[in-house]
Amino acid sequence: MSSYFELELDTTGPNIELNMPSYVSFGDNTWISIVATEDLLINYDLYLIDNQGVRKDLIFELNDNTLEGYLDVTGLTSGIAEVNVQVYDEVMNSSELLKKPFMIYGGNSNVEIILFVDSVGIDNDIWNQGTSMNIDTQPILIRDIEDLKVVIRTVQMGVE
Repeated sequence: MSSYFELELDTTGPNIELNMPSYVSFGDNTWISIVATEDLLINYDLYLIDNQGVRKDLIFELNDNTLEGYLDVTGLTSGIAEVNVQVYDEVMNSSELLKKPFMIYGGNSNVEIILFVDSVGIDNDIWNQGTSMNIDTQPILIRDIEDLKVVIRTVQMGVE
């Protein structure tokens, strides 16, 4: 009587899905979860990178095949940020590095806002230039509060 057995090796990493909103605000307790197709080890890489390139590591709770926790954006700047996550199954096979962009709102930061204005003539007194300036569906870049005040004053003047 001959005996044999078949050995199958797990050589593939888990597939993961990141469940989170597309935007968060400073001060919000935003709950996110990372769900894998198989049980995970406690070892994982989970971090945020903001629009200034600042990295912030996150520590989440592991429950079998799910990492869960609050998304803490304290210390980051407003704008587009990215969650990066890579997990490992029970035999140390790694998942793909998953990157998911999201928007951080609020806080004190230098966020550039682009407004599109249709057919607005800007008075030369506002711009302190020798001639008037017409904008026809052109973007106006708002870099700071002073730029925004100029646009608001222009709209309040009723210049068309």
